[in-house]
Amino acid sequence: MSAPHAASAGRATIRRALVTTLVLAATGLFPTTSVGAVSVPPRIDADGTVDVTARMQRFVNSVPDRTTIRFPRGARYRIDGTLEWVGRRGLTLEGNGAAFVAVARGEPDRAHIRLINGGRWTIRNLRIRGANSGGGHFDPEYQWQHGVDLRGVHGVTLKRVSIADVYGDGVYIGLSTTSGRWSEDISISRSSSVRSGRMAVAVTAGRRVEVTGGTWSEPGLSTFDIEPNGAPGGANRILIENTIVGPGWRHRALDITGVGRVANIAMRNNKFTGRPLHVRVDQASGRPRNIVIEGNVSSVPFNGPDAALTFQNTDGVTVRDNTHVLEQGDPARLVAAPESTRVEISGQRVVYRGASSGTLPLFALGGAALALIVVMLWRGRSRFAPRAYRRQSP
Repeated sequence: MSAPHAASAGRATIRRALVTTLVLAATGLFPTTSVGAVSVPPRIDADGTVDVTARMQRFVNSVPDRTTIRFPRGARYRIDGTLEWVGRRGLTLEGNGAAFVAVARGEPDRAHIRLINGGRWTIRNLRIRGANSGGGHFDPEYQWQHGVDLRGVHGVTLKRVSIADVYGDGVYIGLSTTSGRWSEDISISRSSSVRSGRMAVAVTAGRRVEVTGGTWSEPGLSTFDIEPNGAPGGANRILIENTIVGPGWRHRALDITGVGRVANIAMRNNKFTGRPLHVRVDQASGRPRNIVIEGNVSSVPFNGPDAALTFQNTDGVTVRDNTHVLEQGDPARLVAAPESTRVEISGQRVVYRGASSGTLPLFALGGAALALIVVMLWRGRSRFAPRAYRRQSP
């Protein structure tokens, strides 16, 4: 090939490559590799003395997607407002132990971090502290002040994120504020929430959510709460595994309630050090499906009056190889499953406080046979309707 022809062919190849790149970028199929890393500039005060919400918001807004944002080690940023990002993709907040701290009580709908739509977020090694000095007690006026508020996000990793003293939930996982889109593919690992005003983790519209490891303690209400607020909300494929569950104001470690589709919920291999293994499944309407409570160990006595594990109107219940502590020697108080189907109970180990331990007989019961272990129906219901979302200025 002559030199002019070779040059022409080379230019054509470059043009084709550029066209392909533009098409991939326009369709969202371009490779999602990081475009680089930036550090939070020193002009944003890092000593916690002044509110830097607006400056932090503007800085992150200026950073392109697929960027890692590095915070100074041990920095303390006063965030009295909401850091809110809509439709962002591929951002990583590398906290390096930095803290977002609220001093002012703020608006009832404030969240330290709110992510709407978008996805592929990573937040790690970050501390969040709210303004609830009397943390661990429910305040109905400020119950929507969450530490991390996820709304219709597809792909979020929270790793080594510690949240304390917020008025709402440590982590809230729900619907987009602009559509009926659920939050999906949420991984929360080696993180913690202590002294939240409502729940440690709440799911109202989530799919493929995993909470693994970490300590979840002293919430004002239940530790983990799955509570759709009506259609189109719901929950599917939620896993809570290998966590440490500390004490709390309300007795229950897991609540499944509300109105909406709920299926495939598993609580496995958790250690209960501050409260008993106490679960309630009781939706106002509908029938939850496939609930698994397995391999959990409690060191705290359960003291009724309802059953330790209650499954109301549930299709598919597995209770396997859990360890309970009871005040009295009455294994019938462990499980109640009224109007439920496909119930399997096996290998429950009971430690009677002040006495020797024993293993219950294996059960594989369903329908009317549940009279052997059903002791009562749980009649209470708890609903926390979402406050109308008000978009806030940064």
